[in-house]
Formats: sequence, C-alpha cells, structure tokens
Amino acid sequence: MNFTKRVVNLTAFAALVLCNLPVMAVPQLQQDEIIYESDTLSVAATELVAEIEEPANRVPTDLVRERFGLLQKKIPLVYHAESHKFVEYFIYTKPDFTRRMMEDKNLFFPIYERTLAKYNMPDELKYLSMIESGLNPKIISYAGAGGLWQFMRATGREFGLKQDSYIDERFDPEKSTDAACRYLRQLYNIFGDWEMALASYNCGPGNVKRAMRRSGGNTFWGIYNALPKQTRGYVPQFVAILYMMNYGEDHGIVPNVTQFPTITDTIQVNGYLNLTTFAALSGVTMEEIQRLNPQIISDVLPDYTRGFALKVPAQKFAFMQADRLAILDSASKRGTPGTMLASAEGDGEYMTKRLRHTVRSGETLTSVARRYGVSISEVKSWNRLRSSKLLRGQRLTIVRQVRVAPRPAAKAEVTLAKNTSTKQIPDTTEDEDNEELVADAEEQPQIKPAKTTKPQTTAKTATYIVRRGDNLTEIARRHGVSIDDVKDWNDLSSGKILVGQKLKIVNESPASISTAVASAKSVGVKVTPKYHTVQRGDTLWTISQRYGLSIDKIKAANRMKDSRIRAGMKLLITG
Repeated sequence: MNFTKRVVNLTAFAALVLCNLPVMAVPQLQQDEIIYESDTLSVAATELVAEIEEPANRVPTDLVRERFGLLQKKIPLVYHAESHKFVEYFIYTKPDFTRRMMEDKNLFFPIYERTLAKYNMPDELKYLSMIESGLNPKIISYAGAGGLWQFMRATGREFGLKQDSYIDERFDPEKSTDAACRYLRQLYNIFGDWEMALASYNCGPGNVKRAMRRSGGNTFWGIYNALPKQTRGYVPQFVAILYMMNYGEDHGIVPNVTQFPTITDTIQVNGYLNLTTFAALSGVTMEEIQRLNPQIISDVLPDYTRGFALKVPAQKFAFMQADRLAILDSASKRGTPGTMLASAEGDGEYMTKRLRHTVRSGETLTSVARRYGVSISEVKSWNRLRSSKLLRGQRLTIVRQVRVAPRPAAKAEVTLAKNTSTKQIPDTTEDEDNEELVADAEEQPQIKPAKTTKPQTTAKTATYIVRRGDNLTEIARRHGVSIDDVKDWNDLSSGKILVGQKLKIVNESPASISTAVASAKSVGVKVTPKYHTVQRGDTLWTISQRYGLSIDKIKAANRMKDSRIRAGMKLLITG
C-alpha cells in the first residue's frame, strides 16, 4: 500500500483522539513487506496522520531529557526527538485528553499496580493502557481489538479470556489486565528488552523479528526505520504519556474532577438472570450494571452461567438486601420485566412453551425481545437469524418458561344452607393471546352463611391519568391488580405508556374478596380464616401483591410492629 505523503499511524485508540501530529521524517519502506498477524493485540487503526513541517521545541530539550532520566526505572526512557514531539503534542494539541487521563487513572491503576506486582513486572507498564484504549474498558478498534488492553479475539482466547454472546472478558478490567501482564511477560522473555516487548505488543512479535532481520539491529531505536509506521510512534507515545502523568501539572494541565472506584458488593449468579428485570426491582440502574460489569455485553446472563460475580454499588446492595432473594427469583424467570414474584415452593412449576410472533410494522428485534422478556441473542438463536433485520409479516419463534400451578388440595367452595350446589374455581386460565399460562393456585375463603343470602360483589371501573414518572408496574401495584390486567383492560400491546394517557382500572378480584368477606360478616356469615405460610424469599411486599392487600392491612391483621417476617411464619390473610 503506497501513500503520496509520509505518515505515522497511531494505535487503535490514539487514532480516534490524536490528530495533526508533527513527526520526524523517516525513509519510506515498502508496505507490502509488512504482514500483520491476525491474532495479535492492538492492530493499528486505518486513520493516518500526514507529516507536517516542524516548529522549534517549545519545551526546553534539556528539561525533557533530565526528567526522562529521573523517571527511568526498569524500562529505558531514552530521549529522542520523537518522544519530545509527543510530549509537546499532549501539552499543546491534546491537553483535554491528558487531563482526562489524569482524572480517570485512579479507576484502574490500583488493579494494574496489584497485577504488575503479582508478576514482578515494571510498574511503569500501567501507563500503556492509556495509549491502548484511553482507559475505556468498552472501546473496540476498527480491527476488532477490544478492552483496556486491546485484545484481538483470538489472542484473548489464547490467554484465557472467555467470549460469547453474553460475556466478553476482554472488557473485564481485572481479567484482561492479568492476561495483558502474562502476554507482555511472554514478549519480554522473547526479546529480553522492554522497548522491543512494547513494540511487539503493538504489531506482533513476527513483525519485530522481520524488522530485526532487515535492519540488523536488536534495539527499538536500532530497528526503528524498519518497523511498521504506527509502531514507530507507539513507544514514543508511551514515554510521553508517562512523562505527562508525572509532570503535566508543571505545564498547566490539572485534573478538574478526580475519579475514584465505586465501592461495590457482589452477587453470585448461577443460571439465567434478566438484568433489565433485576434493575427494575433492585434500584440499581442498567447504567451502573454496565459500568461496574463492562464484560456483560447482553441484557441477560444465560442458563449456563456459573459463579458469575455481579457487581452492584454497596449502598444499593444494602438497600435491596431485605428483598434480595425475591428480586433474584423474579429476575431469574422469563416473565414480564419489572414484575416481582414471590419465591414460594407452592407457587407451581415452570414448563417450556413455544409461541409464534408475527412481526408488525415498526417492530424491531429489540422491541420483540423486550415484549417477551427475552434477550436479542436468544431470539436470533431460536430463529437462526444472522442479522437483526426483520421484515413485516415475518414469523418468529419465541420460547418462554410459563408457570403451571399444582392442583389445590381442596377446591374453594361456596355452600348455601338450602342449596347444595357447588361452584368450583377452574385450575388454570389462558390469556387471549395464548402467550402465557397463568395458574390460579389460591384457595378462596370457604363461606357458610346461616341464611340463603349470597353476598353481592360488584366490580367498579375507575379512570387513571398517567403522570410523569409512572410505569405499568407502579400503577398496577398501587391499585392492587396485575400488569396483564391493566394491559388487557386498555388494549395495550406493550408496557409503554404516555403522560396524560387515560387508563381504565377495574377493582375486581382479588380485591373484591375483602369486600365479599365484609359483606358476609354484615349478614352473620361465618368466614373461615385463611392463612399464608411464609416461604423462603417472601417479603410483606410480595405477599401484599399476591393477595391484593396493603402491607398495613396485613400488619394490622397480624398485630405486627415491623415488617420482619421469617420462613414458616403463618400470616392471617382473611377472617
């Protein structure tokens, strides 16, 4: 590949943020002699920076040379005109980039320093990630290199970084740093020189060895002219950014707001977890989940997840601790996002059900996946889709886990004194869209009136106007009904609602049960008390949602002073 101008090709991140760089002229080489290895790290970006005429140094040469000597430890910091030019570049052309590196370094440097010490490697190598990725754990280069240390996929797998549709450990700060240290140590063992190891980290050891054969040199500056163009600027950039992190303030560049790591707690995940549901119920935002767990590249963790440590802010972890089991139980089921289910053994079993969805105008793979509470990758897998493009009228297969309740031990009955007819409640009902099987596993109160008077229950319809900040989950909870009921009453195909929208709310079962019981008492009807046995993971909130009662009513009926409950406790629900 021939160019009309001499150029310097920056590394994957630097090509995105560093531009118009003055460089020293060097002899043009035949580019077809350079073969980039497909499985090496940080293949350089395609953007090339044209060489321009150089002004005189604005920072005294003697000062820079002296400070290089003071900073040198295990890695040689040889003064060279190229390194000096990059120092001035970071001072005068890209001070914002330098300032951001000063602000963000504390987010990752503790990890780098700890891992470098573990492998007995030079501490100065922690600055290399600034040149590689700009301390962005989610960045991907044009060639597909990703993460803080810019691993290509094949090299990442070679050093134990797992990658699939859900997790990419190249973006894991701790695991990728460990892999980068092992790779750099391997390169140092090959060349016995840290500058050569850095050069090979950029373009691959094969290209460095070819440069050594062509030039006859065995040091970085000895083979400089024989190296690929982006690699010639790689080591000088490293030396310059190291200088700036130590003397940047002397040149008027200071951080505005210094960042520090968030204090976190971890939740061990074993199996499927819908992160959208988890976020909706736990108070931890998706932005926080993605920032603290950059290796997660999907909105779910798959069924085969084992021992995954999900990081959440420590402050929010303490807040959600009381409901943690119920939250995880709800987020581990492929149901409606944002709906909490009680983790009770008696709630029934789950069965796999296949649904057919016909793509409508305006629908996307994201909206379809969100509607059914599954991930995009799962929809693509079930339908063997290679891309995310959908066509109107296209039929998609959706696999869901639906709940089937066990047959109750005793059917609820309403027995009249002069009428022996029995009304049985059906075991299960299926909604009109045939999307999810819902079981009615609750026993109704057994009512035996002294007279033939049957208590009357009436359903009242109310209109609710959506306010800013409302969502279907909150509205349904506030009125003691389910999300599916609200959607059915208002012909909603999704959970999206608008401010000012009017929603019809029908006050019927299970809320009408309490009305029926009160009516029965007023005419001298004997009501059989009903109790709920607290299961592992239950909370007063989940129990109140299950029976359509307020927490205060449950506490009053059971003479509770606080909201603490324990497994095995019996709570009075009716009576």
